[in-house]
Amino acid sequence: MKYMAVAVTMFLLQTSAGVYAQRHTVSPVSQFYRNGFLWNPALAGSNGKTHVYAFLNSGLTGFDGAPRVYGVAADAHFGNYSAAGLQVLSDKAGVLQRYTVTGTYAYQVKLDETQSIRIGANLTYYKQQLDNSAAVNNGQVDPNIKNFNGRGGYFDGDLGVTYENGQLELGATAYNLRSEVQSKQADMDGQGLAQLQCAYTIPLDDEKIMTLKPLVAYKAFQHVSGVVTGAVQFEYNHLFHTSLYWQNPGTIMGGAGVMLEELGELNFFYSNTSRYVHMAQYEVGIKINIQ
Repeated sequence: MKYMAVAVTMFLLQTSAGVYAQRHTVSPVSQFYRNGFLWNPALAGSNGKTHVYAFLNSGLTGFDGAPRVYGVAADAHFGNYSAAGLQVLSDKAGVLQRYTVTGTYAYQVKLDETQSIRIGANLTYYKQQLDNSAAVNNGQVDPNIKNFNGRGGYFDGDLGVTYENGQLELGATAYNLRSEVQSKQADMDGQGLAQLQCAYTIPLDDEKIMTLKPLVAYKAFQHVSGVVTGAVQFEYNHLFHTSLYWQNPGTIMGGAGVMLEELGELNFFYSNTSRYVHMAQYEVGIKINIQ
């Protein structure tokens, strides 16, 4: 069965379509409200604090080979207008394993007391391989798998920009710029091309203890339809939040979390099945504020 999984994975890598569909499943839900740095390098250090965010996104049914993504992201503000960040992700589906390590630099331009523009850039190292234990079948080493795993890693870059005025937040990120310029997609088929996002904070009382934050986002992919996300988040006094999401592949997601004053926060998300994801998914995230 495991060797069959390898054969299927190799076929998907060659045809690309299955891998493209998989890329719809690996974007963390936390990126929309709880940690924008996960989707836009310009948002590194955007709240003026240093913090670490770790998450697990996985299929609810724990069968062998179910998609699972682990991630750790740390970002910090330094100087008057600069910020830096680091992300490490591990993405596994079937016998295919991907690793990414990303370094980030961001710079803020203040327009006035409430308005600002941020610009950020990522440099990312990608590596993908098939499970070595699956490369042997009846004592025979599959040369295709051996050659695939023998390929080196790959560097690429992203560029992001945001605008904020205290309530309105606009952002855009262009992904995998080297691949686009060189038309070099063979090693990383299914990566996103770009993402756009708009959010607006609506106070529900004069003291802004309760807020609503509607959001709309669009992510474009190579050789597959883009994903539209509509969402709304309710937050109470920086203590509790809950959110609801819809995506055009047919995905409905919900989330909730608690914030522990200056210590950090704990978040949980759940999503149903869709035409790209044939099992329910969950995500757990924890943020630790360092200063």
